Amino acid sequence: MGDLVQVLQANQLFKPFSSEELSKLAEHGQEVCLSDGEILFEEGQKDDEALYFITDGAINIIKGQGASAQILAVLSEGNFFGDMSFLDSQPRSATAIASGNATLCKLTPDDFTEFADAAPKAALKFFKVFIAKLIKRLRETDEALMSKYNSIITS
Repeated sequence: MGDLVQVLQANQLFKPFSSEELSKLAEHGQEVCLSDGEILFEEGQKDDEALYFITDGAINIIKGQGASAQILAVLSEGNFFGDMSFLDSQPRSATAIASGNATLCKLTPDDFTEFADAAPKAALKFFKVFIAKLIKRLRETDEALMSKYNSIITS
């Protein structure tokens, strides 16, 4: 657990948290280590709906298969993924593959419920940070869509 707390402390996403709050989170989170090219989950897969925080390395998020596969994002330390299944309990919307060796902190909905019961103020802080990051992603997506739309209109 101590190692996971140190790893979380080094992650930008967890900067607002005290060591005590991170210790409580680490009690409920699980460290996951992946090798280069290892698939964590696949598009359409129904699994434990975990949310993953990248504590070291990078993860490719890929939509589609074979020749139609598109890399949607390459996420690195300080980012998270798996948020859609974590929040809506639906199958995975994309495939997650390690790009090099990667270390993650895994948090299932049940883990989060236990964390929230043990540390409600820290859980609220968690959701504020989590939602702020989701809003940032939504704004970036809006900008990308508008840029694409404008390029189509001016073509």
